[in-house]
Amino acid sequence: MCDPEDRFKLCAQRKTFLAEGGHQLVLGGPGSGKTTIGLLKARRTVLAGLKHGQSVLFLSFSNAATKRIMSGAADLIEAEVEQHLEIKTYHSLAWEILRAHGYLLSGKRLLTIVPSQDADILKAGLSNDEWAAEQERLFQDEGQVTYDQFAPRAAEIIRRSPQLRDLYADSYPLILVDEFQDTDEDQWGLLRSLAEKSEVIALGDEGQRIYDWRPGVSPYRLDQYKEELAPGVFDFGTENNRSPTTDISNFGRALLDPEEELPWGDDVKKLTYPRQFLSVAIKSGARMALGNARDRSGNTNISIAVAARGKLLVRLISDALDNVHNWRGKVLGSIPHDVLIDQTQVMLAARVTAFLLEAPTMSPQDGLAHALIR
Repeated sequence: MCDPEDRFKLCAQRKTFLAEGGHQLVLGGPGSGKTTIGLLKARRTVLAGLKHGQSVLFLSFSNAATKRIMSGAADLIEAEVEQHLEIKTYHSLAWEILRAHGYLLSGKRLLTIVPSQDADILKAGLSNDEWAAEQERLFQDEGQVTYDQFAPRAAEIIRRSPQLRDLYADSYPLILVDEFQDTDEDQWGLLRSLAEKSEVIALGDEGQRIYDWRPGVSPYRLDQYKEELAPGVFDFGTENNRSPTTDISNFGRALLDPEEELPWGDDVKKLTYPRQFLSVAIKSGARMALGNARDRSGNTNISIAVAARGKLLVRLISDALDNVHNWRGKVLGSIPHDVLIDQTQVMLAARVTAFLLEAPTMSPQDGLAHALIR
């Protein structure tokens, strides 16, 4: 396999990033190459030599993001190098720490996870303080931990145990963090502790915070990283190497900035329609977008995303795609699609339905409560 770095025209800034060590911060918008340059950095680190049992850790927020990074790694990195690269979510890392060492904080030796739908039920009707107290009780008395507690518990373990901090830092001498601007206070605390011994490379976009609705996510996180770890800073700006000829990323940025003028271009189209023709407009727009995507990519096996601002509109869009329409002498057939739904609501509905179908063995009130919390 040829050197993957030869596949790219690396600018002086990228070459400096790859050559230098220490904490580093890479800034750039979508498509600017943050993930790619991060993977090349990981590759160089592995090839430079790791001790037995060491790996480069690449953290991201979601399973979808880790799959994207894994796909990039498979395309860029040799198999013998890739086996020394661990790509996982923050939750996965935190759970590994808790599963192995959570007994240091809990009264129970073995910990179990409270499913998110069960946590929603237990939390219902409680104030924030009451829910915090209940999570503490579950953790201490029953050895149960909610997903929201993964990061703070793991961060506490690493903060309070220098020995464990050194153990994990030695296992991961280099840690790359995708979408760093979205880290909450506990995730930042965990990384800050590991950064005392490991090199941490943050990949971030100052204009994009996907998870800013989560408690503890701060618009000043990138500034805090600069102040506390004094990293080398590499700014790729608004470069777009993924789709350099499109206006989509610029349009998306303009939507988030009220002072930015919307850059209407060839790649962003605005379609208007009379209210009574909503269903036909949705069907026609989806067909046009799908056809354009196939033509531009040269790939017939392709999917598109349709976003909506609320559940009611999602249902209307789904119905429009399902139904057959006659429009100006043409038959617009149904379009196969998937709808992303709230799994918690479906789970609760399934439990209630199962309860109603079962032969009663307890009072209706007790039976319903048992169905919801089991």
